[in-house]
Amino acid sequence: MKRGLMVSTVGEYADPKVLVSLAVAAESHGWQGFFLNDYLLYKRDVPTPVTDTWVALAAIAAKTRRIVIGPMVTALARRDPWTVAKQLVALQQLAPGRIRFGTGAGGPAEADFGAFGRETSYQQRRDRMLEALGLLRQFLNGTPARHVGTYYQVAAVKLLPLPITPIPIWAGGYWPGRSILELAATADGVFPEKRDGDLTPDDVAQMRAVVDGIARPDGLRTELIVEGRTDGEESRFDGYAGAGADWFLEYVGWRRGGPAAAYERIRQGPAGGGAAPTRSSNL
Repeated sequence: MKRGLMVSTVGEYADPKVLVSLAVAAESHGWQGFFLNDYLLYKRDVPTPVTDTWVALAAIAAKTRRIVIGPMVTALARRDPWTVAKQLVALQQLAPGRIRFGTGAGGPAEADFGAFGRETSYQQRRDRMLEALGLLRQFLNGTPARHVGTYYQVAAVKLLPLPITPIPIWAGGYWPGRSILELAATADGVFPEKRDGDLTPDDVAQMRAVVDGIARPDGLRTELIVEGRTDGEESRFDGYAGAGADWFLEYVGWRRGGPAAAYERIRQGPAGGGAAPTRSSNL
């Protein structure tokens, strides 16, 4: 199982220079992935700094060489899919083979959507996301995009350049729930969350069995990405690995302290081992 970090872009982390420094440190200490939250407005009633995830990812792509990166997750329901397609291809040009695109219905709904006059209901956000995801796939695979739907109308548009290689799409959703299972049939990976707490290894084992039973048109195996907290304790990591997770993302962000705490966790390295450090770090 691969080990990565899920990093906040809010509060003390709302500075691309901090995020780039954390990503470089993560690569030096054996982590295999570095993923950023993607918000516009985290709290509607409390002004909170939030940085632009895509600008930060571009800088990280230019400053790293090995680590896998991407947004986890982008609320595609509040972004134009043609713009996201251009961003993803540009990121891949900076970091060939290292980009993953995480997407979901998005939230927090009242802040990230309602404050800008967009749909706040989960069903509406999900429906718009699914429609946008279909268009995004057309733009990325080189098909002249044609679509007349509830939210988008596009007539025979082909965007260039195309990706060098396919960009894996990881879809987020709630477990148990219908949407995450529907997405598992077409997405390259699924990133489940629970509404009432953290996923347990038992949850992961159940989902692994369900996802493996869903036939994908391309015949490939769907990756299962889990977020959690091990604090470097190998026993916690082993539970998720044994349950069938392909990636484990350790959360680093304002809910666990500031950047100093993040650097300390990064220096510990991923639970369960990991790639050997590529170079010494002066952080």
